[in-house]
Order: sequence, then C-alpha cells, then structure tokens
Amino acid sequence: LGMAADGRAPFARRRRPGHTASRTQLRRVLPILAVCLFCAYAFWFSQRAMSAHPGPAVEAGALGHVPGEHITVQMQESADLLKTTRDSQLVKETLSSVPSASPVACTDDVKAHMAGGQATCGDFSGSAYVDIQTSSEPFERREMTISAWILIDEPIGDEILSIQTIVSNKHSGCSADPGHDGFSVFVNAWNTNSRQLYLSWGNSESGCEELATENDAIPVARWTFIAATFDGKDASLYVNGKLLAHTGRNLGHTRTASGSSSPVRRSMKPTAPLRVGAHTDMKHYLHGYVAELSLHASAISAQQVSAL
Repeated sequence: LGMAADGRAPFARRRRPGHTASRTQLRRVLPILAVCLFCAYAFWFSQRAMSAHPGPAVEAGALGHVPGEHITVQMQESADLLKTTRDSQLVKETLSSVPSASPVACTDDVKAHMAGGQATCGDFSGSAYVDIQTSSEPFERREMTISAWILIDEPIGDEILSIQTIVSNKHSGCSADPGHDGFSVFVNAWNTNSRQLYLSWGNSESGCEELATENDAIPVARWTFIAATFDGKDASLYVNGKLLAHTGRNLGHTRTASGSSSPVRRSMKPTAPLRVGAHTDMKHYLHGYVAELSLHASAISAQQVSAL
C-alpha cells in the first residue's frame, strides 16, 4: 500500500486532537462516578427500609399509632396498683374505622416522663378519636384512676371550644338511661372556655353527675398532667400532681341530682370500649393532643399521682 503525504497508511483512523488527554481524564472521573452511584444506591436503599418500617416504635403507654398496628396502653406496675400478671394486657388501643388520631412527636417536657424518653402523642384535630377495646379485664371499676398528659388548643379569636373530651365510655348529656351510664373526663363546661377539668358519671337519676375544678385550672397550648380517681366512695381530680377537686372535701364543684356530693353513686359499664377524643355519641371532639393515657385498677394516692 502507498503512504499518505503525512506518512500514514491510506484510510488509517485519525486520532482526534486531545484524544489522549480525554482518556486520561476519563480514568480519573470513573472512580468519582462509581462513588456517586454507590451513594445514590445507599440513599435509595435507606428510603426503602424506612418506608417498610414507618417511624420509630411507639413506647408502651404513648397514645398514638403507626397505621395498622395495635398499641398497648401502659398500666402502672406497682404493689399498690394492679396485682396481676396481665396488667399490660388490661387495655388495648385499637384504631377506629373512621378518622383516628394522627401520631406526632411529643415535646421534651412530655418525653421526660415517658419510658426511654421517647413517645408519640395523639393529635386530635376536632374530628378524630381512638377507640380502646376491652380485654378480659373490665375497664371501669368501682375503684379506678385515669391519668394522661393533655394539651388543649388555644381558641382562635372569639371561638368557644366548649367540652373537650379526653376519654369517655358514655354519651354526653344528662338523660338518665343506659347510654349515659359510665364516666367521662373532659375540659371546659358546656359552651364555654372555662378551662375547668371535669369528671362526669351517670346513674339512675342523672346522666351528668359531675365533679369539676375551679376555672382556669387547665392552661391552653401547654402540656398538663391530669388524673381522675374513684375510690369507691369519692371522686377526685388532680392537675400537675395537685389535688384540686374532691367530692368529700368540699374542693371544687360537685353537681348531683340528689344534692349529696358523697358518696358518689355510679352506674358503670365495665366492658364498654373507651373512646379517646370524643364522647361515645360522637359529640364534643377534642382539639389538642393526648399522651401517656393510663388506667389503674385502684384509686391511687396523691403521692403516687405526683410520681406518675
């Protein structure tokens, strides 16, 4: 074959200007591209793993949920409280088929009181509730304590929040019938922003026998610890560990059909589900948050309430 004028064979492939430099640069870039691809894969894999396990495990006793899971509500284990190996199975939180509470991260002042310092709180938007179904043990007892951390939303402008239900197994209103037997714990007198804490119960004479604190006992937009007790004779209410109302000690306000504040007369519904965030007739929804809802099978003492 003849040679071209520049000394190369005819049709020989011409090397593009800078070809050698391009190959050198490619060798340098390839490791960087490989690292970037690996990082992108690691990020994708981590997102897949998180979506398969949404959020951290909810601590026992924290009201809140990961959709589709059941959460055991904490029962205090103490010689003075439940004397049963089944105390952790006494109540169970189950999700309602229509809107239920959304889980949100609790603030530090509440987490400090939770097991492990972590908790999920139930976010009740004014149309949400959570039903807690009974197990082999009755919920409502002659002697019992209900406690929880709560945060009530601040009214907007001239808004009247009215009754803000924390937990109930009874209808609202005062009719003396089986639907109004049971108990409820709520904030605010009807059609007011009184910020009182209430414990209500029903009997054959009235569906709204009540014990209430003084006005302004419950701050708005701030986490507050509440407890309500029945000791077999009297009812009592605590706010942040302090006794503020008692049927037998002339503390707070008591309303009964008979006019007698003590002893308390109750018609109970031991196996009825508990509804958190509304009364059982779907009235008086809660605007706020609830965490660490607990039921105890005795009327715990003031000292024990302070220790919760």
